[in-house]
Amino acid sequence: MPSALHLATLAFITLAPLATLRAQCPGCTPDLTCVSDPAFPTLCPLTPPDATAGVAYQADITFWLPPTFTDPGTGFTVDFEQMTVTGVEGLPFGVDFETNAPGSVYYPQQNAYGCARLCGTPLVAGTYAVNINILAGVNFNGFALDVPQTFTIVLNVLPGSGGNASFTYGPTAGCGSVTASFEALIDGGTSPTSYAWDLGNGTTSDLAVPPAQTYTEPGTYVIGAAPATWHQRAMATILAAGDDVLLSQRSAARAWGLVGGSGRTQLLVQGRRRVRLEGVEVHRTAAFDCIDEAEVDALPVTSVPRTLIELAPTQDARTMGTLVDA
Repeated sequence: MPSALHLATLAFITLAPLATLRAQCPGCTPDLTCVSDPAFPTLCPLTPPDATAGVAYQADITFWLPPTFTDPGTGFTVDFEQMTVTGVEGLPFGVDFETNAPGSVYYPQQNAYGCARLCGTPLVAGTYAVNINILAGVNFNGFALDVPQTFTIVLNVLPGSGGNASFTYGPTAGCGSVTASFEALIDGGTSPTSYAWDLGNGTTSDLAVPPAQTYTEPGTYVIGAAPATWHQRAMATILAAGDDVLLSQRSAARAWGLVGGSGRTQLLVQGRRRVRLEGVEVHRTAAFDCIDEAEVDALPVTSVPRTLIELAPTQDARTMGTLVDA
């Protein structure tokens, strides 16, 4: 899987949500005008609406499954009894696909329409040929046949841009490396105006249009007009890590106000998903218990009891006593 790089503005600006890697796209609505003449299994539309990198996306596609059709290759008329979606290939990184049928199995004799939803936040601009692989179960004169077929749709992901009322930048994300441009939107006219950029990679600038920056290491870069705070960098790390992560141990203790410094960011990740971020220490657990999860200033963190339990093996009795009393 290619590494991803994201740009995000400071915490007082709305951060672009990053992609979720799990299918969470329920609720598609079939287009009942989707038909073909002569009758033949059809997908609509073949080109969904354009997406934009770094921007949440959602689009529905419809399967028209006529109960009976004539195969153009053989001229045989068959009964279409079952269609199973067996896999999807070529989705943009950050976009998911979810059908509206249990097990992705459709029964055209009962309902000629099905649908699926594309959703998520695409990270990389480009044109993607998405292959939807199916297994068509048909019946010809009492003989049951399973015929593999592929529907192909073309999804265009346009370059994204980000920013706030003070500046813009783009693109917001990329794969491998990103060269981003920045421009201040504040112009004092005849009044003296100064600029102080923090471009997230150690580079600063005092120009209205600073030099374009190339970011080569995967991660989330916080862009703004002042050095990022610990809270902002913690939020950027959470966004880069994806779903099912909590700040843990000393990072959680800092979020709770139990300690003043925390060193490397420490995350607790649910399940076996691998998270690799520079300067981040990752711990894993099979599953989160609801009593172990909390939120502090929009940061997902381990609860105070769970935090203290995790810290106990690394702290002496006096320090633990101080933390418990805090």
